[in-house]
Amino acid sequence: MRSSDFSQPQLLARGCFDSANSRLSTLGGHILDVETGKEVARLSAGEWRFIGLETALSRDGTLFAANLGKPIETADGYVFKEFAVGVWEVATHQPVFQLETARLRHLQFTPDGTRLIATDADKIHVWDLVSEKEIFRRSTPFRLRYVNSFASALALSNDGRKVATGLPDTTVLLWDLPAPVKAKATPLTPAEFEQSWADMAGADARRAFLATRRLASAPDQFIPGALKRLKPAKAPAKDEIKQLLTDLDDPSFQKRDAAAKRLSQFGPEADVVLRAVMPARPSLELERRLEKHFAARSAVMKGEDLLYVRAVRVLEEINSPDARKLLQVLADGAADAWRTRAAQAALK
Repeated sequence: MRSSDFSQPQLLARGCFDSANSRLSTLGGHILDVETGKEVARLSAGEWRFIGLETALSRDGTLFAANLGKPIETADGYVFKEFAVGVWEVATHQPVFQLETARLRHLQFTPDGTRLIATDADKIHVWDLVSEKEIFRRSTPFRLRYVNSFASALALSNDGRKVATGLPDTTVLLWDLPAPVKAKATPLTPAEFEQSWADMAGADARRAFLATRRLASAPDQFIPGALKRLKPAKAPAKDEIKQLLTDLDDPSFQKRDAAAKRLSQFGPEADVVLRAVMPARPSLELERRLEKHFAARSAVMKGEDLLYVRAVRVLEEINSPDARKLLQVLADGAADAWRTRAAQAALK
């Protein structure tokens, strides 16, 4: 057990950990670093505002959802008359979807992360995130309707097929949901495969999400391609990290800047080596450079790390013997690397 000093503990009322247990998504779209307790990012909703206490995190820790409202100014302040659910990619903090809705409660992703379940005053809803369409809606008996939500609690079965809603009068309703539709194997042309792979590695979170869906529907192409392109993480050489620390403290700005750029290419897998070779009494310049390095890395995942985390999502969905074999190879990589953590979480 360890303690972290969170400056706004009230935000933890509906907090959600990511798959690596290194970040905590909280009310208002705040992303906190678990080690330091500091805010590393804040999700943006544009002209919309985060409202209510409801948040949700997909089982694999890659998607975060929260209720939004669009404020309308009045003589007495502002009111909310338009509502939506925002969905963000945790790794990049970028929006993936925004679903226009009524005011909702009890947000929850299905186990495969492709659907979102919620309740409102008198209904239960299910949205498909790929099509962004509502695919299921059922009303409750009139006698069970309440002001904000007919349900005071919601629980989803492990297979995503049944929902239990608890009511204020102690009644529990069981709902049968439509069976998840397994994506049909859809062969991609070589050009389509390469474009989907590029989108999966790209900066646009929405395009990347849709690309993972296309690739998951083409397992006979994705697995061979992934075997050629995905490799387990390797810990950086101790001598290289030691030299980079020396260069970070060099009188030459060019050397310091080059060392900082090179160090930025490493992920958490370099931390063990960094701690091992760190001078007992680092200079102020070295401390400043390293603080900047860790702050930049913790803010947003990018580059190769982002590609691997998204590819692991595809492998987890395919869930074939070959997919799990590759996940195990990635899980055996350098400790603390993003791809290692993601693969380990997918195998649990």
